[in-house]
Amino acid sequence: MSVPRITLNDGNQIPVLAFGTGSKFKFEFVGKAIRESGLGREDVWITTKYDGGVVLEEVHSSLQKGLWEEMNKVKDAGLPTLLTSGRSIGVSNFTLDLLQRIVKTGKRVPAVNQIRLHPYNYASWKDVLEFSAKHGIVTEAYGSLA
Repeated sequence: MSVPRITLNDGNQIPVLAFGTGSKFKFEFVGKAIRESGLGREDVWITTKYDGGVVLEEVHSSLQKGLWEEMNKVKDAGLPTLLTSGRSIGVSNFTLDLLQRIVKTGKRVPAVNQIRLHPYNYASWKDVLEFSAKHGIVTEAYGSLA
């Protein structure tokens, strides 16, 4: 069965439906399952993100330290790293203000903004969803059924 895909603003494609393992953090088992599946790395989309520290402080600190610029350099060079396999770069839980700060640079915008999105908090993310759509940033939801 083939899963439909959506094209990101950098030309890469991701499945519209994914199997999330983030809440379990058993990465070694995920890796083992992928290896045993017979699929090539190019057939699997893996989203990896930072999960530690005080998120809001870390986001502001990252922007001030130029982390977004460094991620862009990695993407431009096509180098595989912990941050990106050189395919696409995105952000997680970015508010409207944070997305606007990136877009104002006039350089690459995130391919994806992964947010906790479900029917009960949709209204609080509406401005982010509209801004993202306007700037070609795909919204990737997690916790939608939780």
